[in-house]
Amino acid sequence: MKLRTIAAAALASTMIAGGAQIAQADEYSMYSPMPAHDWSGFYVGKFAVAAMEIYDGGIYGFGGFGAALGYNWQDGSTIYGIEKFVGFAPDGDDILASYQVTGRIGTVLTENSIIYGSLSAGFTNAWDEAYVAFGGGVEVAMNEKLAWRTHVQFTPFDGAVIAGVATGFTYNLD
Repeated sequence: MKLRTIAAAALASTMIAGGAQIAQADEYSMYSPMPAHDWSGFYVGKFAVAAMEIYDGGIYGFGGFGAALGYNWQDGSTIYGIEKFVGFAPDGDDILASYQVTGRIGTVLTENSIIYGSLSAGFTNAWDEAYVAFGGGVEVAMNEKLAWRTHVQFTPFDGAVIAGVATGFTYNLD
């Protein structure tokens, strides 16, 4: 009986001491919030894209993927950014490609999230012409480097409207 009591006391004291060390061991433990995210700097991103073309004859839907390289500047709670995006989508035996440059301006919602509007100029081999698009999105920092983003974009073109959603991750290179 004494052995069980001594073993239980030793186990309890080890758990208490170990718990105190764990709480002090990591500045970013699950019990403390992450510091405010700094949105400034270069980043890369990878996105899944879903879109639909709405025109007089109906609706045509497609999906694909894209990649981005960009730079953000943060001035207080205001975010400015420029981004190069390349997207690809299968279309039967063809691959549709879209290349665009996007300007972003937004604001910090919380210490680790932003909301922004965007204006893009691009070119796609689907029309062999340039286009202008507008949209916006939300980005949430997962940690110091990784953020999740969802972006909605509308592209009016030749009597049709392309409505698209891209969601994925960005990785801060700074």
